[in-house]
Amino acid sequence: MHTSHRTFVVKKTIANSFLIIGNTIGSGILALPLVTAVFGFLPSVLILTFAWLVMTYSAKLLLECSYWVKEEQNLVSILSMTLSKPWKIIVSLLYLAMLYAMLVAYISISADLTQSVLKQAFTLELPYYSIVLMFTLVFGIVVFYSMAVLERYTRYLVVVLLLIFLFMVSSALPHVSLINLQVQHYSGLIWTLPLAILCFGYPMIVPSLRQYCGDEKMRAVHVIMLGSFLALLMYILWLFAVLGAMPLAGDHGIHALPDQKISSLTAALQAITHNHYLSAGLITFAYFAVATSFMSIAKIVFDFLNDAFLQLNWKNPRASAQVLSLLPPVLISVYIPGLFVYALMFSGAIIGILLVFLPAVLVWRGRYHNNFSHYYQCEGGKRVLIAMMGVGLMVALVEIFHKLFY
Repeated sequence: MHTSHRTFVVKKTIANSFLIIGNTIGSGILALPLVTAVFGFLPSVLILTFAWLVMTYSAKLLLECSYWVKEEQNLVSILSMTLSKPWKIIVSLLYLAMLYAMLVAYISISADLTQSVLKQAFTLELPYYSIVLMFTLVFGIVVFYSMAVLERYTRYLVVVLLLIFLFMVSSALPHVSLINLQVQHYSGLIWTLPLAILCFGYPMIVPSLRQYCGDEKMRAVHVIMLGSFLALLMYILWLFAVLGAMPLAGDHGIHALPDQKISSLTAALQAITHNHYLSAGLITFAYFAVATSFMSIAKIVFDFLNDAFLQLNWKNPRASAQVLSLLPPVLISVYIPGLFVYALMFSGAIIGILLVFLPAVLVWRGRYHNNFSHYYQCEGGKRVLIAMMGVGLMVALVEIFHKLFY
């Protein structure tokens, strides 16, 4: 009986970890080698590993915060317990704006991919708004259901995602050269830190994950560790395959690409691997990666808004949260797609503040000012929390300085 229960828990943990993978692995993984190629494989792995360590600890801090509130509550309730009312409002609005910006970005990417495929494969052109609506309805429907439904949807999509990923990597691996992997440049590597942090933006799903895992705190911890580590392995494997197969210079080198776009990278990889299915694989991977990330963020927005409306004693909070999770991003995508351009431009800085600096502040307030119960307490004391605050501020400053002065 004990063995069968343990097996069930292990299977459940693995299945739940797909939520983390689906949230973490967006279409940005494809373009990652374009940004990090100049530094080489090993420096890129080091900065990604550092980012993974930081964001994994941040996720565990948020998990600690999530156990201060009731199971059905979310980040808004945590903010209410730890911050003053003005700061709660400011942080809540900034957090919601970041989530909306991400949804708008995912909708726009999916619409562009769909239009491109329809035009090239079927010479068919559909109105932009119709594609936006179709994508949102198909993948946004999860906000009307429980976390268990999202987990099931995500599991199927991530399995497809992993199969396509393995196909892409296996196509490039035979062409990997150890000479290409020996490139190492550390000067300027610090500028990639915000991007590396952005690659692991999954801590935002932790309050919703806590609702799903209930009081099984160690299961939640194992899901975070396993899901994020598998995502890290995918990043490293993709960098190994692309940076190992493509030299920096030469006819098909990264420096020879006419622009820093995924389409150019795809063309170069096809020329190197002689695999004409690679382009279709990359497009399909990008679409499924966007879909899983979109579903995850939509659910996070719903849980966030539902918690806020419950605190305000809003009439029909669930229905209101469902509508406001999807309607604003759709309208913005169709009518004012450039609204969040600057927010996305400084997304690394925003993530640094909201998902690195803020969790450390919340835990500090909860532990040392409010003396909240320690049903689950993340390892590390005041020095570690101060270090996390410092890293969060550093990420934000690096991003701002780099974007404004370079």
